[in-house]
Amino acid sequence: MTHPTIITGAAGLIGSAIAHKFCEKGIEVIGTDILPIEKISGFQYHQIDSRDYEGLNALIKKGVSGIIHCGGVSGPMLCKDRPRKLFDINVNGTANILELARVFKLRRVIYCSSTSAYGNTPLDTSLIKENYPLNAVDVYGASKAAGDVLTNAYANQFELDAVALRFSWVYGPKRKTGCILREMILNAKNGNPSVFNFGKMFSRQYVHVDDVVNSVFEAWNSKRIPKKAYNITGGDKLSFDEIANIVCEIIPNANIRNLDSEFAGDLIHGKFDISAAELDLNYKPSVDFRNGVKKYASWLENHEY
Repeated sequence: MTHPTIITGAAGLIGSAIAHKFCEKGIEVIGTDILPIEKISGFQYHQIDSRDYEGLNALIKKGVSGIIHCGGVSGPMLCKDRPRKLFDINVNGTANILELARVFKLRRVIYCSSTSAYGNTPLDTSLIKENYPLNAVDVYGASKAAGDVLTNAYANQFELDAVALRFSWVYGPKRKTGCILREMILNAKNGNPSVFNFGKMFSRQYVHVDDVVNSVFEAWNSKRIPKKAYNITGGDKLSFDEIANIVCEIIPNANIRNLDSEFAGDLIHGKFDISAAELDLNYKPSVDFRNGVKKYASWLENHEY
């Protein structure tokens, strides 16, 4: 008998998309979240916080194969004034997941980490590989780094089959948290300018939510995962002007400006190396950024997010 898979944070952008994919593939899913979840065929929902050890314990006792941990505070724009709460949710929630996976000897845990865990990285021509030091510069990044390191520690000490997937800036339908792409698109559609203060050094290596889902699906179904962490990003690292120009090509009346300051306005990242994920997980970004923005703009014609 095949047991269901738990997906935490199943109401969120990534968790809900993974749940849809798994259910489409005939994999039974148990979704947990503190928020309501849309109904999906082949999907059970339990309103459980990842910090609720006993609630999760009771659920896992019934039999599950493993856990995909997407739950938690999903970006540095959230809980800015409540850093202790952010850390509590992200780190203690992850600790519960890993401990229960150890106790129940679950098949696999996938921890949804973030490239924010790296902090600022060099802008030279060398690619940022997974062995680059985790040196977060904000509490969100530190919380993801802590979960990443804890996942690795459980894998090493207890031989738990656990892996961290470090996603970069995820965009696409149903993203509710801050997203400059959505802001650019909606402003253009409403005839409003978009003015940002991100400075000369701003860049993004975006990844479409569909590619994130595919990376998780491949990791879940791999017989063996050699590494304990993988970068999961899109193929291209783009400057602000390159991003803005693509939006302007798709929506010709878009008016997008970035103030020409030294302020980076965000993390400064070099280009992330995804060759390990390509080799070990059969991961290959399939959504070209221009096509992804075009699809996203079309989606936003009829949706708020």
